[in-house]
Amino acid sequence: MTNPFDDTHGTFHVLVNEDAQYSLWPVFAGIPAGWRPVLEDATHDDALAFVEANWAEPGMAGTRGKSPC
Repeated sequence: MTNPFDDTHGTFHVLVNEDAQYSLWPVFAGIPAGWRPVLEDATHDDALAFVEANWAEPGMAGTRGKSPC
């Protein structure tokens, strides 16, 4: 069985949290607390392209406004 989060034939929302982290989320799953949709009912490829175009610094999002020390 395919993991629904990896299903390239599935339909997805793109979610974002307060740290500007993005997630592809299957449409059948409820949106978790702390996340909001920024793209709805997209193909896997379209959702992934949206994330790649909008998540400028994936490794740095959680450190926004925080001291490195």
